Amino acid sequence: MSITTSPTTASEVMESSASPFDSAEKRLEDHTVKELRELASQLGIRGRSKLMHKEELVSVIRRRW
Repeated sequence: MSITTSPTTASEVMESSASPFDSAEKRLEDHTVKELRELASQLGIRGRSKLMHKEELVSVIRRRW
């Protein structure tokens, strides 16, 4: 029994493993609140509850990054 798979290109691997925060082209303000909360979580920022506004998230992330 042989299994055939299609070859994976380098760009496909990059796209599948890239985080939305890997791109320097996209400013923090251009991310969604959900994405910003995810980044805040990755950075260990506390108080990123649903009550935190987008502007607050951007400000806190900038200070930590």
